[in-house]
Amino acid sequence: QMTMEEAEYILRKDQTIKNAAFVSFYNATIEYGSNALENVVWYGVTEQFNQVQDVEIAHGRYISSSEFGDATNVLLMGYENAVKLFEKPERAVGKTIQMAGQKCRVVGVIKQTGRSRVGGWDFDNIVLVSANFCKKVANFRKLESFIIVQGREGITPDDVKGDIRAALRASRRLSPKRE
Repeated sequence: QMTMEEAEYILRKDQTIKNAAFVSFYNATIEYGSNALENVVWYGVTEQFNQVQDVEIAHGRYISSSEFGDATNVLLMGYENAVKLFEKPERAVGKTIQMAGQKCRVVGVIKQTGRSRVGGWDFDNIVLVSANFCKKVANFRKLESFIIVQGREGITPDDVKGDIRAALRASRRLSPKRE
């Protein structure tokens, strides 16, 4: 299980890493008026997420730095989710929806991308919130989580992987022989 503190530690201590973001995820029903979407995957992410994984906004804006820090009840909605709840995705911006027992304001709709055939993100059908907001509304320790990174230019993926492993061992105070 990864932590937000470990993502920050990797970013501070690892010279091969340009950006690192913490990501946790959960499924929830989102509602607007009499419309509901069940089992929507929502990701709680740290502010650096958009620097590691490009998120293009079709309508509205990205979550602000202060909203990330203050755990504000705002979110980015995937394009298809916005169509399903509001018919036209641009109508979603500024609306308040119900998610995980919380009222949340939609600040942006992610540009339609389609589903990747080789895995990756399905931005059309997700919701993005700040990891701090996620901590507020979910049993954070039980959520699945991971860290995504962007290596510095000219650094091989194997070097980045080795350096992350070393940084995580140091942050967890593990000897080089322990997993």
